[in-house]
Amino acid sequence: YDRAGYPTYSSDGKSFAYMACDNGWECFVVKDWVKSWKYQNISRLTYSPDSKSFAYVAQIDGKLIVVKDGV
Repeated sequence: YDRAGYPTYSSDGKSFAYMACDNGWECFVVKDWVKSWKYQNISRLTYSPDSKSFAYVAQIDGKLIVVKDGV
């Protein structure tokens, strides 16, 4: 990867996620070794307190969106 960051563990310790970018600004989340869709930027990776949900802020076409549980 060109850059990586925001390593995050679930509170129960069973899941791990981080943000990574290839080719400059093709960013994605890797959660439990599975890559998300590509975005312009990603931040604020977080798990719910019960570790059942995962969300982050992503930028696509210049707009910020919240991605929860991969949707």
